[in-house]
Order: sequence, then C-alpha cells, then structure tokens
Amino acid sequence: MQCQVNRVCNVTFGRIIEYRGGFISEYGMTIATTAIALPLAHIDFDISTFGPDEPYRVKKPLTVHVVGKECDFTASHWESNTHTTGESESEAVDNLKSLLLDVFDSLLAEPKETLGPKPAQQLAVLQEYIERVK
Repeated sequence: MQCQVNRVCNVTFGRIIEYRGGFISEYGMTIATTAIALPLAHIDFDISTFGPDEPYRVKKPLTVHVVGKECDFTASHWESNTHTTGESESEAVDNLKSLLLDVFDSLLAEPKETLGPKPAQQLAVLQEYIERVK
C-alpha cells in the first residue's frame, strides 16, 4: 500500500509519520524529504451488535480499541487477543467484527479436547461475549 502526499500513512515506533513531498511504502521505506510526527488517535467503544443479517447475538458489549490515523487503523479486542486493520476506523471495526465471528465459528467447530490451551482460552472468552442465534 502506498499513501499519497500529505496523508498520514505509517506507524513507526508508536507514532505516525506524515510525509510531504513524496510517498511512503508500507514497509516504512520513504521517498520523501520532509517528515512531521503526529500523535496516534486512540478510540475506545463497545460493539453491541453484529448487524441484523448476522446469526449472532452479543451477550455483553465487546470493548474495542482503535488506534491509527488517516489511512492505517488497527482495531483490537484485547480480551480475546483478536486484532485487525483497515484504511479507516469503520473498516478496521468491520474487519474486526468479521474476524471475531470467523474465529468464534472455527473454534466452535473443533472438538474441545483437540484445542490447545490458548485456543481454548480464546473460545471461552468469546463465548462470554457472543452466542449463535438459531
């Protein structure tokens, strides 16, 4: 991914760098001459629904932490150790919702005795928050 000139586009050591007069690649390799460090945006909120078409119910709100700026956002649900990214806050959150449900379904599909300690713990946490509606 490459971001255009004057867009905030890369996280480097806990800060976002805005490059003017050039581009930056996703690997932090710059083709720019001027850089300005900007603080990361931090947003916390709760997911209380997955949407009307999803066969899932939120048993208790899932607290989501979103970090990023402009074109690079990470959404995390710390309790279940689930994280994903997006080019906007809403895309990162939508991706996280989808990932949470995919992980939930894949862990439920496995026999409990075959799950290792970490996947079993992740499933137990997700079951506190999510249930499948028939």
